[in-house]
Amino acid sequence: MEYPFGAVNERLDGTFSVTPRMPFGRLDAEALEAVADIVRRFGLPGVQASTAQRISIEGIPAGSVDEIVTMLNGVGNRCPQSITACRGRVGCKRGMQDTQAMARKVEEVLMGFSQMPAHLKVGLSGCPRCCGASYVRDIGLVGTPGGWTLVFGGNAGRKVRGGDEILVNSLQDHTLATLKTALSFYREKAKKGERTARFAERLGVDAIKKMSLRDKGLRRGIKFK
Repeated sequence: MEYPFGAVNERLDGTFSVTPRMPFGRLDAEALEAVADIVRRFGLPGVQASTAQRISIEGIPAGSVDEIVTMLNGVGNRCPQSITACRGRVGCKRGMQDTQAMARKVEEVLMGFSQMPAHLKVGLSGCPRCCGASYVRDIGLVGTPGGWTLVFGGNAGRKVRGGDEILVNSLQDHTLATLKTALSFYREKAKKGERTARFAERLGVDAIKKMSLRDKGLRRGIKFK
């Protein structure tokens, strides 16, 4: 049986973990019941929550992996990049925008960019408090009263970098169109394995802004140095 990338992983002790698809950290009741049934039936140690808003069923013997995936009704098609989102205005009184709905649209965009120079991490926050860590992700979106701030080139690794704001207080369609252009530019010009933070340092934020907003309509109102 073939699995989507990252859905089934071998652990150091020779057992496997299975990660069912969890769009932006959500599982419905049926999926939760299936996970609980699997853990009880196979006598597994339990599940582990990850920082990527997913859970992994751990300690699975090699011979049981296919059966467990079948019991989960498959593990689902997985976006090749990592997307995390806070609860947004639907679940938080401070949220200014609907991060869950926007995350689905961002995922649709990313599914069209299967071949990228490096893995991307995306963080969506419903307000400037930034619970989605949007400024230290390759791509960040932050809800504002009038729309979204689009952030590019953040990194929380060994060499921390705060991302650059490409758009501020932008409407949803404008934000998504600019995101597509920025990703296309990154895919065309980045070196293999080069994350967006190092890419932004090498080319400079103005070059990225100009290329991301090269359409005259997108560039309206943007000032460059």
